[in-house]
Amino acid sequence: MREAARNRLLKSTILYVMIMLTTVTWERATTWHADWLRAVPGAKWPFLCMYTDLLKLEEELDEFLRDFGFQAVDLNIAGRGPGRVFRLFVDSIDPVPVTIDDCTALSPQVRLFLEMKGVYNDKSSLEVSSGGLDRVLKRDRDFERFLGYEVRVAHLSGPKKETVTGELSSFTDDFIVVTIVEGGEPRAHKIQRSALDRVNLVPKLEL
Repeated sequence: MREAARNRLLKSTILYVMIMLTTVTWERATTWHADWLRAVPGAKWPFLCMYTDLLKLEEELDEFLRDFGFQAVDLNIAGRGPGRVFRLFVDSIDPVPVTIDDCTALSPQVRLFLEMKGVYNDKSSLEVSSGGLDRVLKRDRDFERFLGYEVRVAHLSGPKKETVTGELSSFTDDFIVVTIVEGGEPRAHKIQRSALDRVNLVPKLEL
Protein backbone atom coordinates (compact mmCIF):
# COMPACT_ATOMS: atom_id res chain seq x y z
CA MET A 1 0.00 0.00 0.00
CA ARG A 2 2.83 2.37 0.86
CA GLU A 3 4.50 1.68 -2.52
CA ALA A 4 1.25 2.44 -4.36
CA ALA A 5 0.96 5.69 -2.45
CA ARG A 6 4.51 6.62 -3.42
CA ASN A 7 3.70 5.95 -7.09
CA ARG A 8 0.64 8.21 -6.87
CA LEU A 9 2.78 10.84 -5.21
CA LEU A 10 5.38 10.64 -7.99
CA LYS A 11 2.73 10.96 -10.69
CA SER A 12 1.17 13.91 -8.91
CA THR A 13 4.56 15.60 -8.59
CA ILE A 14 5.06 15.30 -12.36
CA LEU A 15 1.56 16.70 -12.89
CA TYR A 16 2.37 19.58 -10.55
CA VAL A 17 5.45 20.49 -12.58
CA MET A 18 3.45 20.37 -15.81
CA ILE A 19 0.78 22.62 -14.34
CA MET A 20 3.36 25.12 -13.16
CA LEU A 21 4.96 25.19 -16.61
CA THR A 22 1.76 25.51 -18.62
CA THR A 23 -0.47 27.84 -16.58
CA VAL A 24 -0.35 31.47 -15.59
CA THR A 25 2.21 31.91 -12.81
CA TRP A 26 1.10 32.59 -9.28
CA GLU A 27 3.20 35.73 -9.30
CA ARG A 28 1.01 37.23 -12.01
CA ALA A 29 -2.11 36.14 -10.19
CA THR A 30 -0.79 37.72 -7.00
CA THR A 31 0.00 40.95 -8.84
CA TRP A 32 -3.52 41.02 -10.22
CA HIS A 33 -4.96 40.39 -6.77
CA ALA A 34 -2.79 43.12 -5.23
CA ASP A 35 -4.14 45.56 -7.81
CA TRP A 36 -7.66 44.43 -6.95
CA LEU A 37 -6.97 44.98 -3.24
CA ARG A 38 -5.87 48.53 -3.90
CA ALA A 39 -8.93 49.16 -6.05
CA VAL A 40 -11.47 47.78 -3.57
CA PRO A 41 -11.47 49.55 -0.17
CA GLY A 42 -11.74 47.18 2.75
CA ALA A 43 -10.98 44.06 0.67
CA LYS A 44 -9.09 41.29 2.42
CA TRP A 45 -6.76 38.54 1.37
CA PRO A 46 -8.52 35.44 0.03
CA PHE A 47 -7.46 33.45 3.08
CA LEU A 48 -9.55 35.67 5.32
CA CYS A 49 -12.46 35.58 2.88
CA MET A 50 -12.46 31.83 2.21
CA TYR A 51 -11.04 30.18 5.31
CA THR A 52 -11.87 31.96 8.53
CA ASP A 53 -12.13 28.43 9.94
CA LEU A 54 -8.69 26.85 10.06
CA LEU A 55 -10.20 23.50 11.00
CA LYS A 56 -12.12 23.40 7.74
CA LEU A 57 -8.93 23.91 5.74
CA GLU A 58 -7.13 21.25 7.77
CA GLU A 59 -9.90 18.71 7.24
CA GLU A 60 -9.91 19.30 3.49
CA LEU A 61 -6.12 18.95 3.45
CA ASP A 62 -6.38 15.74 5.47
CA GLU A 63 -8.74 14.28 2.88
CA PHE A 64 -6.36 15.31 0.11
CA LEU A 65 -3.35 13.67 1.81
CA ARG A 66 -5.11 10.33 2.22
CA ASP A 67 -4.85 9.75 -1.53
CA PHE A 68 -1.07 9.60 -1.04
CA GLY A 69 -1.12 7.34 2.02
CA PHE A 70 -0.74 10.12 4.60
CA GLN A 71 -2.93 12.07 6.98
CA ALA A 72 -2.76 15.47 8.63
CA VAL A 73 -1.75 15.58 12.27
CA ASP A 74 -1.82 19.34 12.74
CA LEU A 75 -1.73 22.53 10.69
CA ASN A 76 -0.41 25.83 11.99
CA ILE A 77 -0.37 29.15 10.19
CA ALA A 78 1.88 31.95 11.40
CA GLY A 79 1.99 35.55 10.24
CA ARG A 80 -0.52 37.85 8.63
CA GLY A 81 -1.24 39.00 5.10
CA PRO A 82 0.40 37.32 2.11
CA GLY A 83 3.62 36.29 3.88
CA ARG A 84 2.16 33.45 5.86
CA VAL A 85 4.13 30.45 7.12
CA PHE A 86 2.26 27.15 6.83
CA ARG A 87 3.52 24.38 9.12
CA LEU A 88 2.00 20.99 8.37
CA PHE A 89 2.62 17.90 10.49
CA VAL A 90 1.77 14.58 8.87
CA ASP A 91 1.63 10.90 9.70
CA SER A 92 1.45 7.77 7.59
CA ILE A 93 -1.81 5.86 7.30
CA ASP A 94 0.25 2.67 7.46
CA PRO A 95 2.21 2.03 10.67
CA VAL A 96 5.41 3.20 8.98
CA PRO A 97 7.49 6.18 10.20
CA VAL A 98 7.36 9.30 8.05
CA THR A 99 10.75 10.07 6.51
CA ILE A 100 12.41 13.28 5.34
CA ASP A 101 12.00 12.02 1.76
CA ASP A 102 8.26 11.64 2.35
CA CYS A 103 8.00 15.23 3.55
CA THR A 104 10.07 16.49 0.62
CA ALA A 105 7.88 14.63 -1.88
CA LEU A 106 4.66 15.84 -0.24
CA SER A 107 5.65 19.51 -0.17
CA PRO A 108 4.86 20.40 -3.81
CA GLN A 109 1.52 18.58 -3.58
CA VAL A 110 0.53 20.47 -0.46
CA ARG A 111 1.73 23.73 -1.98
CA LEU A 112 -0.43 23.12 -5.06
CA PHE A 113 -3.42 22.30 -2.86
CA LEU A 114 -3.02 25.53 -0.89
CA GLU A 115 -2.57 27.53 -4.09
CA MET A 116 -5.75 26.06 -5.53
CA LYS A 117 -7.55 27.12 -2.35
CA GLY A 118 -6.27 30.67 -2.83
CA VAL A 119 -4.43 30.85 0.49
CA TYR A 120 -0.81 30.52 -0.69
CA ASN A 121 1.30 32.82 -2.88
CA ASP A 122 4.94 33.48 -3.77
CA LYS A 123 5.49 35.26 -0.44
CA SER A 124 4.19 32.34 1.60
CA SER A 125 6.34 29.48 2.85
CA LEU A 126 5.58 25.87 3.69
CA GLU A 127 7.14 23.46 6.17
CA VAL A 128 6.13 19.79 6.11
CA SER A 129 7.34 17.43 8.83
CA SER A 130 6.31 14.34 10.76
CA GLY A 131 4.08 14.58 13.81
CA GLY A 132 7.05 13.76 16.04
CA LEU A 133 7.29 11.87 19.32
CA ASP A 134 5.15 14.47 21.08
CA ARG A 135 2.58 14.61 18.29
CA VAL A 136 -0.77 16.30 18.75
CA LEU A 137 -3.91 14.23 19.32
CA LYS A 138 -7.13 15.89 18.16
CA ARG A 139 -9.25 13.41 16.19
CA ASP A 140 -11.10 10.24 17.17
CA ARG A 141 -8.60 8.20 15.16
CA ASP A 142 -5.76 9.70 17.23
CA PHE A 143 -7.41 8.89 20.56
CA GLU A 144 -8.24 5.38 19.35
CA ARG A 145 -4.69 4.72 18.18
CA PHE A 146 -3.02 5.98 21.33
CA LEU A 147 -5.30 4.55 24.01
CA GLY A 148 -3.13 3.47 26.93
CA TYR A 149 -0.37 5.97 26.09
CA GLU A 150 0.78 8.75 28.39
CA VAL A 151 -0.53 12.15 27.30
CA ARG A 152 -0.25 15.75 28.41
CA VAL A 153 -3.57 17.58 28.30
CA ALA A 154 -3.95 21.36 28.45
CA HIS A 155 -7.57 22.33 29.03
CA LEU A 156 -9.78 25.04 30.39
CA SER A 157 -11.05 24.62 33.93
CA GLY A 158 -13.37 27.49 34.66
CA PRO A 159 -11.59 30.78 33.92
CA LYS A 160 -8.09 29.29 34.00
CA LYS A 161 -6.07 26.77 32.02
CA GLU A 162 -4.81 23.56 33.61
CA THR A 163 -2.45 20.84 32.44
CA VAL A 164 -2.66 17.22 33.50
CA THR A 165 -0.46 14.27 32.56
CA GLY A 166 -1.58 10.67 32.68
CA GLU A 167 -2.72 7.65 30.71
CA LEU A 168 -5.32 8.14 28.01
CA SER A 169 -7.90 5.62 29.22
CA SER A 170 -10.99 6.20 27.08
CA PHE A 171 -12.91 8.76 25.08
CA THR A 172 -16.35 9.55 23.71
CA ASP A 173 -17.72 12.26 21.46
CA ASP A 174 -18.03 14.52 24.52
CA PHE A 175 -15.02 13.84 26.72
CA ILE A 176 -11.71 12.04 27.21
CA VAL A 177 -10.62 10.22 30.35
CA VAL A 178 -7.05 10.53 31.63
CA THR A 179 -5.97 8.29 34.49
CA ILE A 180 -3.67 10.04 36.94
CA VAL A 181 -1.79 8.33 39.76
CA GLU A 182 -2.00 10.33 42.98
CA GLY A 183 -0.66 8.99 46.25
CA GLY A 184 -0.16 5.61 44.65
CA GLU A 185 -3.82 5.40 43.67
CA PRO A 186 -5.13 5.80 40.08
CA ARG A 187 -7.83 8.42 39.59
CA ALA A 188 -9.87 8.95 36.45
CA HIS A 189 -9.93 12.56 35.29
CA LYS A 190 -12.78 13.26 32.86
CA ILE A 191 -12.25 16.27 30.59
CA GLN A 192 -14.83 17.72 28.24
CA ARG A 193 -13.54 17.75 24.65
CA SER A 194 -15.02 21.21 24.17
CA ALA A 195 -12.64 22.43 26.91
CA LEU A 196 -9.52 20.88 25.37
CA ASP A 197 -6.79 23.27 24.34
CA ARG A 198 -4.09 20.81 23.31
CA VAL A 199 -3.37 17.11 23.79
CA ASN A 200 0.15 15.77 23.16
CA LEU A 201 1.84 12.43 23.52
CA VAL A 202 4.50 12.30 26.21
CA PRO A 203 7.66 11.00 24.48
CA LYS A 204 9.03 7.72 25.77
CA LEU A 205 12.80 7.90 26.06
CA GLU A 206 14.47 4.54 25.64
CA LEU A 207 17.90 4.32 27.21
